[in-house]
Amino acid sequence: MKKALILSQVLITYVSKLIGGILLITGLIYMSGCSNDDEENQAAKDQAAYDAADAIRGGRLYDKFWKTDDYTGPVDPSVNQNDIEDFGNFYRCKQCHGWDEKAKFGWYIDRAPKASRPDVSSEELTHMKNETDLRDMFEEVAHAGGADVDPARTADGTDPSLGGNDMPDFSKILTETQIWDLVKFLKEGQLNTENLYDLATSGSYPTGSKTMTNLGRDGSASAGDTFYTNNCASCHGADGTQILLEGKSLGAFARGGPHETQHKTKNGHPGSTMKGLPDATETDIKNLLKALADETKYPPVL
Repeated sequence: MKKALILSQVLITYVSKLIGGILLITGLIYMSGCSNDDEENQAAKDQAAYDAADAIRGGRLYDKFWKTDDYTGPVDPSVNQNDIEDFGNFYRCKQCHGWDEKAKFGWYIDRAPKASRPDVSSEELTHMKNETDLRDMFEEVAHAGGADVDPARTADGTDPSLGGNDMPDFSKILTETQIWDLVKFLKEGQLNTENLYDLATSGSYPTGSKTMTNLGRDGSASAGDTFYTNNCASCHGADGTQILLEGKSLGAFARGGPHETQHKTKNGHPGSTMKGLPDATETDIKNLLKALADETKYPPVL
């Protein structure tokens, strides 16, 4: 009788553990299913947000976001807008990553820090064209740095100990829609400048040097002239001398800074009437630069 009782208790214990194990496994499977559902729902939401985003708006935000038409101020009311604008170079994507998105390894290899601007980043963004995880891209733009908007942090770009090189927390500045616009620009909107001109660099940041040749690469100057006449001449004049850009004609500006010219041509210049040419293709920009390489047709301002 005693043995039967012991066997019964052992059996009960075994069955209890078995049932407990089954319940645990069932719970884990259920939780896993919920987790998968959540991930799928998030992925669908991310895809919808990305599909609705605008690469041209993103290109303007990359330039100077507070000058874009749809920027009304930081999403976090504790952030002081003046602390952004007064130290603008610490918050412009292009300052740290370059107009060519190649950071300190491209055109900005010799752009040393100043009190008014930080070091150029070592993070190239050209890889974003090939990224496939939209959530990772969103997080990289929104939260990669996490630095506060703080005038003490941005007081002197030559002193990195202050934190001026740290990427700001854009989730406190930009809306999710604007961050998705930036993601779309980086994935679809940025042009490959290696197809627009040849850039040879030597040395390393910030004392490196660069030499640009073959402006417009294998483009067509005649097609570029036509593109210019149809899209640019009404404002810049037939020879590009009607509006001075940093004291230069359009031709001289493009010959000295095609990295910026290509970006502004397509995406526009925030805060001005120049809204860019969203439908311009890489070939169009290449042809335009090829045409602007001609100093006779597009002379400098003497």
